[in-house]
Amino acid sequence: MKIDTQRLWLYEMEQHWSAKNSEHYFVTKLWDNENGYTYITYLSDENYNMHNWHNVLDHYNTSRAVCISGDFKTARGKTHIINADCKPIYEGSIALSDFCDLVYSAWHKEIDPALNGKQKIIDLTTYFE
Repeated sequence: MKIDTQRLWLYEMEQHWSAKNSEHYFVTKLWDNENGYTYITYLSDENYNMHNWHNVLDHYNTSRAVCISGDFKTARGKTHIINADCKPIYEGSIALSDFCDLVYSAWHKEIDPALNGKQKIIDLTTYFE
């Protein structure tokens, strides 16, 4: 099923070992600022989906969030798992601390209702436009 956003933010990636498949794989966390969801995707060289992500992963490190665009679809039967066979496009990256500040700015009402709109909202969906 296609998700209703064209832009996600890669903010965390962890390497794991699959005893079942005897391989390393990566769990990526992707933030959807339009809906306030975190999606995940699983990347593996063994499954041949990692090559679709090389242009994005070349820009990722633990101190930066990477903005990607693309035609994202969820895995069959999974509402918050992005099919790793998509072909994301690198849009830019920002410091992780700035990314966290921007997420808070955009979602502070849901995070802390007491603020009640007292902060300026910055839209991550148009950050690189």
